[in-house]
Amino acid sequence: MSGVGPKVALSALSVMTAGEAAVAIIAGDARAFTGVPGIGQKTAQRIILELREKIDNREAFFTCGAAGAAEPASEAVSALCALGYARAEAAGAVSAVRKLADTAEELIVHALKHMGK
Repeated sequence: MSGVGPKVALSALSVMTAGEAAVAIIAGDARAFTGVPGIGQKTAQRIILELREKIDNREAFFTCGAAGAAEPASEAVSALCALGYARAEAAGAVSAVRKLADTAEELIVHALKHMGK
C-alpha cells in the first residue's frame, strides 16, 4: 500500500494491538489510526479501504491474548452481536468507546449507551 511501509505499520502496532487495528478497520474507524505518528486522515481512510475485505471477521473478533482469553473488545462485540446488533454496528460502537473501559462488561455498557444516542 502506497505510503504505509514497515515503519508506519510498526508505529501503528505500538499504539494499538493487532486485534484493535482489525476492529477499527472493519468498523471503518479512521480516527483510531490518526493517533499513530505518520498516519493522517487520508492515509487512515486508505488503510481501511484497502484492508477491510482482507481481514477475516472471525479472526478479528476472536483474537486471543497470551493467556488464552479473548480480548475485551472482541468479547464485547460478540456479546452485542448475540443481543441482535449487526456486527459492523457493534464493532463501531465498541471502537468508539474502547478508551473508556478495560473489561468487556464495561465496554458493553458504554457501547450500548453510545448506540442509544
